[in-house]
Amino acid sequence: MLQFLPQVLWEGVIIGLIISMVAMGISLTWGVMYIVNFAQGELLMISMFMSFFFTVYTGLDPLIALPIIIVVMYFFGTLLYKVLIKKIMSATVLSQLLLTFSLGILIMNLSLITFTGRFRTVSTQYFTEVHRFESLNLFIAMNRVIPVIICLATAAVLYIILNKTQLGRAIKATALNKKAASLVGIDPEKAYTRCVGISCATAGAGGVAFSYFFYVFPHVGMVYIIFAFVAACIGGMGSIPGVLIGGIAMGLIDSIVGTYFNVSFKYLAIFMLYIIIIYKRPKGLFGW
Repeated sequence: MLQFLPQVLWEGVIIGLIISMVAMGISLTWGVMYIVNFAQGELLMISMFMSFFFTVYTGLDPLIALPIIIVVMYFFGTLLYKVLIKKIMSATVLSQLLLTFSLGILIMNLSLITFTGRFRTVSTQYFTEVHRFESLNLFIAMNRVIPVIICLATAAVLYIILNKTQLGRAIKATALNKKAASLVGIDPEKAYTRCVGISCATAGAGGVAFSYFFYVFPHVGMVYIIFAFVAACIGGMGSIPGVLIGGIAMGLIDSIVGTYFNVSFKYLAIFMLYIIIIYKRPKGLFGW
């Protein structure tokens, strides 16, 4: 069985990066604004449908639609903040949670009405090769490599924005102390607006990545949302490297335990890891 270990590890990394892509947006909005965004999975689903219809109507590869979808989702996020989230910033956590949860249910059911529950697949035009590494007994399909590159590039861009730019410093300063940030000339409303916009933009990038190898259907966001919350808590809310580490750790546990042990044990192992880390470090591995 050990001869399959490289393939098992590769699949685990892919699963982990998938989880991380959903968790990035969740981690950002909670780490900065203390808003629990249960609609992040549905934002991912919208992006997947955009990727699907772009490919259907243009015949081009989803990768070409990536910058378009990211921009569209960013502006959708800024609108979402101004219309809904801004109104509940001072409300209780329960009210905030119920708003985003209700928004997710609304988007999902509108998608069911509009697109039906049929499963759809995106036909990629250019990335169909499968490479075999005989020495490792490893098969790597290009329709898995492209999503990995998108996930890592998104994480790198987010890290640079948050740590190396004026916008990132303003967002972090607002997260640490809103009043103090406003006293030194930072506009908290602008920081919050851009934070939600960036969070939705990551869902846009994730939607394109997912569409390469996962079915597009209205309930797709629910498949990963709980695991994304766990990954964000393990890594630490607001920490992009932490989210990546948390997601990949969960993906490796899922793949290894599911392959070499009983499949029913893999979720047990994942949540045991979560409990242990939160017990030792309540803010996660790299939480702000």
